[in-house]
Amino acid sequence: MGMSERAEPGDLLAQARWLRALAGSLLREPAEADDAVQETWLAALRRPPAMRESLRPWLTTVLRNLVRSQRRADRHRSDRERRASEAPIPAPSPEELLAQHEELRTVAAMVSALGEPCTNRRLAALCRIARDGYGVLWHDGNAACDYPSFPGDTQCSN
Repeated sequence: MGMSERAEPGDLLAQARWLRALAGSLLREPAEADDAVQETWLAALRRPPAMRESLRPWLTTVLRNLVRSQRRADRHRSDRERRASEAPIPAPSPEELLAQHEELRTVAAMVSALGEPCTNRRLAALCRIARDGYGVLWHDGNAACDYPSFPGDTQCSN
């Protein structure tokens, strides 16, 4: 048998009992072990190992990687399910919704009144204020715009 000889399906099937026992030792549930064995066979059919002599180590590696991937996916799914089942964030009261709406109207009015050259920097800052929900738009004496100034800002020309 040459070094480049590929394993044949019959060679793989000869390892079926051994592979099933290995899967059973790695996984508690028989159905999960059967699924892992089937996935291992699919991997072997898609990309058969290069040499017949190395079947067991190759099958062991493939099976262990599949089990590891499945456990990781199960853990991530369980985390997502746990987060989804946690108490939802309570809906804001009508008063809170009204206050948020008023804040957004104020920001929109301020953005509408902006002129060049300060539009881009201030627009980004005002969007951050609205997004982060600070709820406070301060006045710093920038009388030309009557909008907050930020580090590196220049006086507005409008």
